[in-house]
Amino acid sequence: MSEVIKLTQEELTQINSIAEQETVKISHLGNIEYQLSNLKTQKNTILKSIDELGTVRTDLMNKLQTRYGEGTINIDTGEFTSTK
Repeated sequence: MSEVIKLTQEELTQINSIAEQETVKISHLGNIEYQLSNLKTQKNTILKSIDELGTVRTDLMNKLQTRYGEGTINIDTGEFTSTK
């Protein structure tokens, strides 16, 4: 038959302390993973917005080129300079 030995209070306290610390660390890790997931979603949203802005910019540049021809635009002064 197996002998049953009772742990000391100090040993039991150490085991419980380690278990509590592990639980806290695992909880922190879960929070970090959750934050990373949110950041990834935000990043993807921003990248999509950047792509959409590129499309809007291209459409505007095509309209301006149709209206004014080929050239350059100084966005500080609003002046168009034809290259023809």
